[in-house]
Amino acid sequence: MAQAAFERIRERRIRNEWEWLRRTAQADPAALAVPAEPGGAVLLPETPYYALDGAVRRGVAVRFAFPEYYPSVPVEAWLAEPALHPNIHPETGFVCLWDTRHEGTSLVEAVLQLQRVVTWHLYNFSADHLMQPDAGLRAALPCRPVTPPPDYYSERSAGYLPGNRRKRLS
Repeated sequence: MAQAAFERIRERRIRNEWEWLRRTAQADPAALAVPAEPGGAVLLPETPYYALDGAVRRGVAVRFAFPEYYPSVPVEAWLAEPALHPNIHPETGFVCLWDTRHEGTSLVEAVLQLQRVVTWHLYNFSADHLMQPDAGLRAALPCRPVTPPPDYYSERSAGYLPGNRRKRLS
């Protein structure tokens, strides 16, 4: 019974995360395209990155995977075309997004983190995160971060209550 309850919680969380990602794509359609169902490729058409040959390209396609024990373990990101970066696997396109994270980390935050990684605004040279040691250090590429809808941060916070707020009595 406990496993079934966990499955329901996990599935509901994935649905909610995907819905927020779709809302973000609707709020910023030039920067983000999201398929209707989880598991499809998310497109960041304006996001630049260094290809494995060192050339600058634009347009990142990424697939997010929700591990079995999500959200206790972080979401995984896999690029359709691997990029030149110390924290991206050169053959599989796996992106090491997290150094530290918590269960409240959202899929929208994963997209923002992915943008910082592929544009070289964020990198981690520690041994447990290093997948391309020969990538060296590159100049950060200019990039406009995806813009979540205006209500994203207020509704995702723990203190959000829809509708009229009640007065606190104490």
